[in-house]
Amino acid sequence: MSVEYTKEQAEQVLKDYNIYDGYSQLNEDYIDFLNHKFPPKIEYVGNVWKIENGMFLCTSQNKSGTLYGYGVDQIGRWFLRESGARCWCNPYSLDQLTQATPTEWMDALEKFAERKYNVGDEVRCLALDNPNEKIVSFNHALNKINCLDEWWASIEDGSALLMKDGIWTEIITPAKDELDVKITEVTVKLEELGRMLEAKKYVVSDFKFTLEVTKNKKP
Repeated sequence: MSVEYTKEQAEQVLKDYNIYDGYSQLNEDYIDFLNHKFPPKIEYVGNVWKIENGMFLCTSQNKSGTLYGYGVDQIGRWFLRESGARCWCNPYSLDQLTQATPTEWMDALEKFAERKYNVGDEVRCLALDNPNEKIVSFNHALNKINCLDEWWASIEDGSALLMKDGIWTEIITPAKDELDVKITEVTVKLEELGRMLEAKKYVVSDFKFTLEVTKNKKP
């Protein structure tokens, strides 16, 4: 497998080789190699990448080239991978990466936020640590493409930071499900109606009993 070096990496390779071979400076025999048009160095950290198993914001790269960060997999699950064996991309799969646009990343965050939260949920704003902020809508316009590590939502009196550095805020009080509310309201009304019918049944029974007593009463 061939490896493409950046110019800086190639120079370091030659320096290391010369030092091993007993030289302290670059050998001029490698001048053609050093003048080769090297591909631009790829900056992985700070950019969003698409890979077969999802999309992630790269936050670090170790010495071997392994990439870490946070994002969503192909079925919409959120992962925060910061170290160890659980990474987003190993050095042997870097050629399978495709850089995502900020818009694609924001769309992915919005879809995840809409799955995780509901309008009406009370949450804690990560920016101000304010509890009991009620989500009104997931307003895409609140989120700027130059702030890839944040996600904001509209609340009753402004906006709330729902995600920062890969951590999503907790739900303090879930929104009431509209269907459950309607079912509860109907159930209460049916129970009231049942009590009313039961009361009327007793009234009718008492009335019939009174008529029977009156009818059978001797003059």
